[in-house]
Amino acid sequence: MASPQMTFNAAGNIASSIALAAGATSTNYTVDGSADFETQLQASITAGAAVAATNGVTVNCYRQLGPSGTPVNDTIASLAFTITPLTASATSVRTINLDTGRWVISLTNTDATNGVTFSLTTAAVTGIA
Repeated sequence: MASPQMTFNAAGNIASSIALAAGATSTNYTVDGSADFETQLQASITAGAAVAATNGVTVNCYRQLGPSGTPVNDTIASLAFTITPLTASATSVRTINLDTGRWVISLTNTDATNGVTFSLTTAAVTGIA
């Protein structure tokens, strides 16, 4: 019987231990799953020693179309989710599935008082054998 073939990457292969200030939005990270059946994106958020009532991190996933030299990014996220509530000094992790294609990922810290640290990791369904 045929079964999916997966490629697992090292933890933090897209972004590793990146500090995100209070109320800030990260730079954009590109995930290229154009040669894969599916890409799995795992967001790992570690809160600081304190969290405010507004704590959480919103992960926005925008499709990117067009040639790699001149891509066009969506301006409205195709997928978005918020990891909340966060617990002081603890790590929260969530994984989502992204369709075949190129994606641009950004994160926004909804805690206006405290920073967080994040990592992004991918795995891919590369075929069926």
